[in-house]
Amino acid sequence: MAKKKDKPQVINNIRELNLDIDYDKLAQAIVKAQNKADVIEEKDDDNDSNVGFWKSVWGVICNKNETHDNMLASGMTILMSTLFNALAVVSLLGGVASIYLIVSSFMKFELSIAIVAALIYAGLSFFMLITALLMRGVANDLSWEKNRNYIVSVFSGIVSFAALIVALVALFKGVG
Repeated sequence: MAKKKDKPQVINNIRELNLDIDYDKLAQAIVKAQNKADVIEEKDDDNDSNVGFWKSVWGVICNKNETHDNMLASGMTILMSTLFNALAVVSLLGGVASIYLIVSSFMKFELSIAIVAALIYAGLSFFMLITALLMRGVANDLSWEKNRNYIVSVFSGIVSFAALIVALVALFKGVG
């Protein structure tokens, strides 16, 4: 037969605790900590005058007071914003080409086939134009993002999606 475990006993000795808080000392400690933080911040601002040439050029591209860690994230942000803007342009051109196909379908086919083709091209055009709008919005949002972890995770997602596309093309093409 298994032994019964004894339950731990709760000891309530609240009478022995000193619950008096000296609020004056607490306020002085908070003010002292704030003053130390202000002094450290002023020292960091003084170091900005001694930056090298490339760091100052990078400061023009990115924000002026970014640290080295955020410079990498800013570079990735610029790269991803450019990628999404390029995808928006490609999608916009596809939407305009679909509109051209709507018009040209009435010239090439008879009326019943042209109406069906025009509906298909209109759906494709709508999809491409909405995709262009969304890609442009994503590019704008990424260009203002400051959270380094978020930027790195979005970059990793884009790279893994590109790797998936390459793997699928290689699989269906039968390379190897």
